[in-house]
Amino acid sequence: DRGRVATFAVALGSDGARGWFLVADSVTRRVRVDEGRRDRLMFLAGEASSVVLHRDLDAEEDATARFAGWRVLEDLEGYESNTQRSGVVGRRFEVGRLVIGLVEDDLVTPDERRVELAERASESIRRDTICDDPETILLEDVLHAYEVGDLPRLAAVSLEAGHAAEREDHAHGALEMYRCAFEMASALGEPETAIEAARSRGRVLRRRGAWAEADHWYGLALKIAERAELWDLIARTRAGLAVIHKDRGDLSAARHGFAGALEAAGSAKDADTTASIYQDLMNLEFVAGDLPLAARHGWRAVNTASTDETRTRSLVGFAWILKELGDIDAAEDAYAVARETAEDFYYRLYAYDGYAHMAALRGDAGAFDARAAECDELEWADGPATAKAEILYFRGVSHALLGRKSEARSWLEKAVAFAEDRAFEVVLDNARAALAELTDEDEETRAIQQSSGPVRRTAPPDVRDGLRAMRDEVLGVLSA
Repeated sequence: DRGRVATFAVALGSDGARGWFLVADSVTRRVRVDEGRRDRLMFLAGEASSVVLHRDLDAEEDATARFAGWRVLEDLEGYESNTQRSGVVGRRFEVGRLVIGLVEDDLVTPDERRVELAERASESIRRDTICDDPETILLEDVLHAYEVGDLPRLAAVSLEAGHAAEREDHAHGALEMYRCAFEMASALGEPETAIEAARSRGRVLRRRGAWAEADHWYGLALKIAERAELWDLIARTRAGLAVIHKDRGDLSAARHGFAGALEAAGSAKDADTTASIYQDLMNLEFVAGDLPLAARHGWRAVNTASTDETRTRSLVGFAWILKELGDIDAAEDAYAVARETAEDFYYRLYAYDGYAHMAALRGDAGAFDARAAECDELEWADGPATAKAEILYFRGVSHALLGRKSEARSWLEKAVAFAEDRAFEVVLDNARAALAELTDEDEETRAIQQSSGPVRRTAPPDVRDGLRAMRDEVLGVLSA
């Protein structure tokens, strides 16, 4: 009967009152399922069974009863219809659950079992993706280390997998891979991997406003780094702790922390480490209102960086300082370059949002709307909490600059509510001040421009003299 559909059904289980089945239907008649595909379907049905039978275990104390890797799948919440994201997270889950299971089993899994699970996962992740794309290659590296039992290598590549997830702003997957890398490296006596994993986990938590947890993981990283006398990692970790103080509004503690970080960076003699701390100092002095000093730190960061990634990150922050000093042309060019070169999702958000804000400062509503829409395509609302707070605020300021009072009020109220909930004191104060200035429709634009628009100050001589050379370099334009 050519009109009949083909159906494959597997019973998943029952809790006594309810039953669950996995059913696959085809719109056309299909050939009989071969043994290999049948085994694969049965394996996936078993995995699905563990999901549905434990979906009510929501309390953290019951987390150990859940299936390995369930936290990785939390990156799909709210994105169920996004097939591209589902594919990436699904492949990460296929591999990550094996690493997580190994860690939960105290790094002891029978050789035969590891080989079997690795082969199944490898077949799965290669089935629906290009085999030579970076994500698949990285996951294959993880699987290979897992299969042969090379635990030091597995810890290192799990850390890389965490970085890959963080670049996509898949926070849950990143946190899990960082946790596994830390647990393995700690057990194996691999201090550098353990420090990087703990520091990276702290960074993700800090960006999401989880202050106590972020402080805990940075603290672990610093303790190990100091015992191992790894000065570059001591410097970066001290800087991370100082950023927490800065984000929470304790600028005095932040300055003290950055001073200690620079001291450690001097012992490390690592250019990118030093550049990253100068960038942090630039952000601190901007918050404190000392723009000339912020510009000096920013210029040092851009020129000290020894890698393209660090230079791009420095450029995003420096662009804002240029704007505050009154050079909108240079700031807009810097954002335009950063939009194209930033690989890190966090800095890409700032580059896109800053580029949109430049259009508002020029009074170009059309360009602002187009650029803001491009920024929205990055789905920043579900991204890092610190970035979300600032984007909410600057969207409000941008609408005010364009004379859109109701839109400005709506965005600024959202910024206040979000910053208040997450204890982002600096953003909260700025958003409240901007709201207070929306008192009269005729004076609204002037008031916001005075408080948040470009500050017409003279850049420090070294910045002013080097500005044109910097712009030519980042834009790839030869000087006349």
